[in-house]
Amino acid sequence: MSFLIYRTVDNQGVVRLRPTTDETDGSYKLAQLLQRAWEKDRPLNSGWEVSADQLIRIHSDGRESYQTRRLLNDFHPSSRTRIGLIEFLHVYAFTWADKNDNPTWVPFMVKGRDTFYKDDYENLSESDKREELADLPEFDPNGGEFVEFLYLNVNTNRNWVWGRTGMANAAFLYGEARNFFQKHF
Repeated sequence: MSFLIYRTVDNQGVVRLRPTTDETDGSYKLAQLLQRAWEKDRPLNSGWEVSADQLIRIHSDGRESYQTRRLLNDFHPSSRTRIGLIEFLHVYAFTWADKNDNPTWVPFMVKGRDTFYKDDYENLSESDKREELADLPEFDPNGGEFVEFLYLNVNTNRNWVWGRTGMANAAFLYGEARNFFQKHF
C-alpha cells in the first residue's frame, strides 16, 4: 500500500488532481495521521471514526481540507502492469488497550471508492508511472464504494506502526470490534 496526498487544481472550471510533495514515506504518514486523530479523544476499547476531511485538516494543521486535497491509496505500488488508485473517504477504527489503559492494537476499516484503474501496461517504469499520475481528472463521486480492513500495532515508544515492518496487513476482527465495524457497512 502506498498512501498519497493529491491537491485539487481548478483548470478553467475543470478540477484536476496533482501529486503533492507530501507523499514521502506515505504509509508511515497514514499511521501518524490516524494516531493524531485518535489523540483528540483517546478512546480505548471502543470504536471511533475520522473523515478524509478531518485527516487532511490534521495533516495540514487546518490549512487544507477535502476541498483542496485528496487522500489516495496506490493499492499495488510495485506492479509493472497496472495502476490502481482508491480514494480514502472515511476511516473507522477500534483501539484495544492493555490492563494499564495503554493502546496496543488498532484494527481499522477504510471506506473508499475506485478512482483510477489501468491495467494495459507491459513494463511500467517508475518514471512512466509518475508521468501517468501527474495530472488526473477529478474522481467520479459515484465511483464504486468498497471497504478495506487493516491494522496498526502500538510499539513500546507508543508510536502506531504497521503490523509487520513496513507492511500493511489484514485484520481479523472479533467481539466488540467486530460489532462496531458491522454497523458501518
